[in-house]
Amino acid sequence: MKTQLEWLIPGQLLYAARSGPESLVELETFTGKVIRLLEQEGQDSVHLIWNMAGLNVEGVDQREAMIWLNKIMKYPKLKWFVVVDQDMPSFRRWIAAIVLRLTGVHWQVVDSQEDALAFLLQKDATLSRPGENLK
Repeated sequence: MKTQLEWLIPGQLLYAARSGPESLVELETFTGKVIRLLEQEGQDSVHLIWNMAGLNVEGVDQREAMIWLNKIMKYPKLKWFVVVDQDMPSFRRWIAAIVLRLTGVHWQVVDSQEDALAFLLQKDATLSRPGENLK
């Protein structure tokens, strides 16, 4: 399992990436790290880009996984939860966006990290431009 967790824009934009095989225990641990960073360093309005490209969740109970992801999505200061997953089917993207927005979660699925950043810069004019650590 490869993981990455860093602020692209300190206190405003957190980037999380996971690839390879995923277990529920690993997801729980990683989710805890994300929430701690949001609580300790996040400003009043914070966004999260979660890169799931290359993530293998075979054998993980999807309902259990959603419990942990919901803890992040329901974080009170989180404004947008943007998922990078070019392999997610369009219909599933659409259903997820509708269901999550009905629950108050601002959710968007995009194909690349660059698309995620462009989307967030369009949605939130208060975001400063990130440094050179974006690829």
